[in-house]
Amino acid sequence: MPGSRRAVPDRLTDEQAARLRWLLEDPVHWVRRTKWEDFLLQGNEAVVVETDSLTSDQKVAALAWLRQQRHRLYAVLEGGSRAPDGWLESFPLYDRLGGEVGQVAAHRG
Repeated sequence: MPGSRRAVPDRLTDEQAARLRWLLEDPVHWVRRTKWEDFLLQGNEAVVVETDSLTSDQKVAALAWLRQQRHRLYAVLEGGSRAPDGWLESFPLYDRLGGEVGQVAAHRG
């Protein structure tokens, strides 16, 4: 996984899957991609940041990364191969990042 563009491994332990699900269900916290392995695989909670501390560009990048990883996330959490429509969008983190990104775009326009 180090240096890999795909930061979600093919298989997770139950503990790792619980950390991943917690992150998606918690709209207040995020882990930057460079620290993803530390958090997901090692359980290092020191790398968790508050979503309010992210810049607008970081929020856009986090949202884009989640969209890119949607099927991989679904595969490791739910066991399927393809995330159904609306699955990723149903998580509070996605909503928080998406809502904030939408508000930023509206203020720029």
